[in-house]
Amino acid sequence: MKLRKTGLVLSSLYILICVVFIAWSMFITDPKSKFVLLQIPVVLQHGILLYFGLTKLLSGLSWALIYVFLALPFTIMLYFIGHGLESLFSRVSCKFSNNASKNVSA
Repeated sequence: MKLRKTGLVLSSLYILICVVFIAWSMFITDPKSKFVLLQIPVVLQHGILLYFGLTKLLSGLSWALIYVFLALPFTIMLYFIGHGLESLFSRVSCKFSNNASKNVSA
């Protein structure tokens, strides 16, 4: 399987956002603000677990391990979304370029 740039960009952007929020929270002394900043990158994934009643799986885990369990699948999903988008756009551009070359030769 060929690595797709769009998938890598989406995944890298999400990882960068996670790192920025984690680093930002390390410089804050207010515990509530630190808690909120640590939650922001994984709030959607946590909401999905909450909807299905699976938050018990996270009890007793450190925040670093919770990040791994929540962010890693989302990162992989973002890669495949980017992979699919790039494949779709390459097919569409091929189709348009084939149609354009047919119109020019006619």
